[in-house]
Formats: sequence, structure tokens, C-alpha cells
Amino acid sequence: MSEQLENQVETPVEQKYIYQPTDDSGRPIGGKQVIKYTTQDELIKELEKRNVLLIRKLRQETKNNRLGISEDEDLGADVQHLADPVEFLPRDLTQEELYEISRDLIDPTKAADAQSKLIEAKLGAPLESLGKTLQSIQQDNIGLRAKVEANAFVNSNPDYYKCDENMDAIVGWMIRYNLAPIATNFQKAYDTLKSQGVIIEGPPIIEQQPVIPAVPESPAKQEVVEEGVIQRVPGVSITRENTSDAATPTPLGSDITYTVGGRTLTGLAALKAMPSEEYKRRLLTDREFGKKVDKLDAEARKPRS
Repeated sequence: MSEQLENQVETPVEQKYIYQPTDDSGRPIGGKQVIKYTTQDELIKELEKRNVLLIRKLRQETKNNRLGISEDEDLGADVQHLADPVEFLPRDLTQEELYEISRDLIDPTKAADAQSKLIEAKLGAPLESLGKTLQSIQQDNIGLRAKVEANAFVNSNPDYYKCDENMDAIVGWMIRYNLAPIATNFQKAYDTLKSQGVIIEGPPIIEQQPVIPAVPESPAKQEVVEEGVIQRVPGVSITRENTSDAATPTPLGSDITYTVGGRTLTGLAALKAMPSEEYKRRLLTDREFGKKVDKLDAEARKPRS
């Protein structure tokens, strides 16, 4: 048994810690994060490293916001920017302009130009109403076109998760760069924000606890603990005569168990066979589990006489 423990220490098994970043509603953001490790110390150091990098990034973003520093993406020359709407603003003519227009109206060579100036400047309220109406029509057309183009973008991306946060992020990015509301610009905004981990990938994740099947007990079998494995020996019963009165010390790690293939493993054997998701679950739900693992690992590293 001593040789087996030493071999397990010398050849550590690589494990994976996988987690999915989510927003405050539990919806996935970006892809799953995978950390490969062989010991719990390696896992803790890698988590600490990533947390430090995240804090640095947030600090830099806060600094840029305070100082008004913005980093704009290179959009390329093929993007179409949003054109400014035409404004209709009537104005009052001066006495000099009125005199000039009235003089030009009787001149055949200048009459057409004078009429255009007069209609443009002096229709008054009807012209203002016409200007507002035309502006409203322009805005309605822009909104209708944006909706049609957005629907075309959504239909061409079946993996796009429909929610207000995603569309607000895409539209906000397009407004920032004054992009026209066309499908190609919607696609550019979506691809850019998705690569930066801003886009929400799906609905909230519901954690499901793994179900460990119960091992049926047999009254005609005896449990024998040997090398971290609880084996069932048929035909042997435990009686007062074949047991010793002396108390048997509990082996270190016997309180760490894992059942697989009808066999209940304990100690290092249980940790070796335990999937990373089950290991993660126990770390999160059992405050003593990490301490037990540390003690077992420390005992296994002690030199054998």
C-alpha cells in the first residue's frame, strides 16, 4: 500500500476546472473557461492570477472613463455611416432681401430664382409645419428601415440570443460610430462585441447537482477496507468472536469517499477517480473538504521510512 501511494504522488493526474461566466441574471457571457491543474495549489494560483488580471483591466477601464480616454476600433473603409437628416428651418427676410426679391420678380432673367428664395424663406407657419412633417417622415423611415435590417440580421444568425441587453449593446455600438442601420453594420457590431465577451450567449444557467446512485446493501456481505477500496466479501459475517476488542484507528482520508462501478473508494483512490465537476461541487458545498484534501496530500508527501 505504501508503494502505491508513492506512485500516485510521483505521477499526478491532470484535472480540469470548468466554469461559465454569467451576468447578474445568470445568463452565459462568452465561452466556458477551462483551467487545467494537477494539485489544488495550482488551481488556487491560477484562479488568483486570473482575478488579478481582471482587477487590472477594470482599473484601467475606470481610469480611461475618468480621463475621457476612448479606444475606437478600426472599422475599415467599407462601412456606411449614418447621413444627417435634412432640416427645414424657415427664416424672416430682411428689408434689403425683400427689396431685392421684389425687384428681381419683375426681371424675367431673375424671376425664377427670386420666387425660390421667397418660397423657401417666407411661407411662414405652413413651411415650418412642412419641415416638421418631413423630419418626422425621415425619422419614421429610418426607424422602419432599421427594424427591417435588424430582423434580417437576426434571421441570418440563429445562435443570436434575443434580449434587450444584446440589442441595446449592438445599437449603442453603432450609434457610437455613427453607422447606418443596415444588416452588414448590425453584423459587424455583433461580431465585434461577441469577440470581446459583451454579448449574452443564452438564458440563465440552472445548476444541476449530480445524482450519485446508491449502492444496495447486502446483509450477507462484510465490508473490508483495503488500500482505499471498500470491497464486499460474500459469505462472511462479523460476530463478537472474530473481532478484536481493541479499537482500530480510522485511516486518514477514510471520510473522503466516492462510489463508481459499484465500488466505494476512499482517500487518494477516491480523489483520483472523482470527476472535476464533483470535486468542484464538494469544494463549494463542504467547507471541510478542502482541509481534508490538504491533510491527505500532506500525509502522502511525507517520506516513508
